[in-house]
Amino acid sequence: EGVNVERNLLQAGEWFRKAADQGLPQAQYNLGMMLLAGEGVAAVDEKEGVAMLDRAAMTGEAMAQYYLGMMYLQANIVEQDMDRAMELLNAAAEQDMDR
Repeated sequence: EGVNVERNLLQAGEWFRKAADQGLPQAQYNLGMMLLAGEGVAAVDEKEGVAMLDRAAMTGEAMAQYYLGMMYLQANIVEQDMDRAMELLNAAAEQDMDR
């Protein structure tokens, strides 16, 4: 269910793309997650999904920092990088991101 509209993941993906292109970190995070899951986009695109999460994380988006940090910690899609993982997870924790 959408909020006051019918749920449409493809349309949501288009709007997130437009907002992400404008530099909005939350949109970059949401689009990155959609690209990784293949929801609301034409196909799974891990490379672009990680790039979107990285852009969002670099601007301080805590959810992006957390998720990307866990990906580096667990070698999920990306090559394991413990230093990068700890950097991202610490940045998320500093914002009270404690999932």
